Amino acid sequence: MMPEQQKRRRAAHAFADRGWHVQPLVPGSSRPMSCELCWSESPKHVPHRGIADCPHPPDYCHSFYSATTDHARIESWLDRFPNANIGIATEPSNLIVADFDSAAHGPIADPKWRGEGVTDGLDVLTVILEQYGAPWPDDTLLVWTPRGGMHAYWKRPPGVTVRSVGGRFGPLIDIKGAGAFIVAPTSSKTEGDYRRIGDVTEPADAPEWMMDRLDKTGHIPAPIDTSRPIRHAPIRNADGRRQYVAKAIELELDAVATCGANRNDQLAKSAYALGQLVGAGLLDRDDIHQALTDAAEHAGISPHENKAQSTIRRGIAAGSHKPRTIPTGVAA
Repeated sequence: MMPEQQKRRRAAHAFADRGWHVQPLVPGSSRPMSCELCWSESPKHVPHRGIADCPHPPDYCHSFYSATTDHARIESWLDRFPNANIGIATEPSNLIVADFDSAAHGPIADPKWRGEGVTDGLDVLTVILEQYGAPWPDDTLLVWTPRGGMHAYWKRPPGVTVRSVGGRFGPLIDIKGAGAFIVAPTSSKTEGDYRRIGDVTEPADAPEWMMDRLDKTGHIPAPIDTSRPIRHAPIRNADGRRQYVAKAIELELDAVATCGANRNDQLAKSAYALGQLVGAGLLDRDDIHQALTDAAEHAGISPHENKAQSTIRRGIAAGSHKPRTIPTGVAA
């Protein structure tokens, strides 16, 4: 085994020991790995919704959804793909990572930021820090990227959701939070390595200036009123199946409302399950869409989030094409 492979393998296990969820990336790149059954461009691709409906047992497919702290799975991946790069799923790892791009990623388009000396994401960070009167974040884990950018790692405050939205925080700056991953140090590309800056090896708590700006730039969703009850969709044409259908609704809406990490995956799974009841003529499509939206809001997902609304629509549509057959009089 090459020294670079050994170093990356040790790092992957060390990240998992910290509680950071690890995933493999295509060697020499920042792209998630995917098998021929899950890769949409493969001639052997099997259409499916995601990891919940994957045609094989859990493995390295579906990007951050497959990320794990299980050492046996990580070892299995690196035995098969010793040159794989390493990714870290940010939300389940309780991390916020800011990705500051270099000028190599393109010029700053916004004229408000094209001042003298402002050419890349690190320059933009300097301006933001000056606005807050904050010091350079050298008290937290910093990583150089192969093209001269920088990743800054912070601990995500408990109970706070951080959306992964590019551009809002500042030009040439991406924020990695929910539904995202970051390329980990020790990974490499043809341009160079992802390597730690300085001696700090642990992320610090996210500073006040960072959380304030994330709030102002729309990365932190508005507080959710969890005291409002979830609307349950009315059951129709159920006959002796009413108890079964009512229990199915209760279980799926509760699963969405109480899910932690991988919320979009649970939303897709529950939308599909309840969509099967729509296809069977037992639920109204619009009613169950609203009920799922309410449940997702309890889990911290804004009802105005396009991704969540799309997940609900697609899940219900897919499930309705495979109606669930329930014998009359079956118990829940």
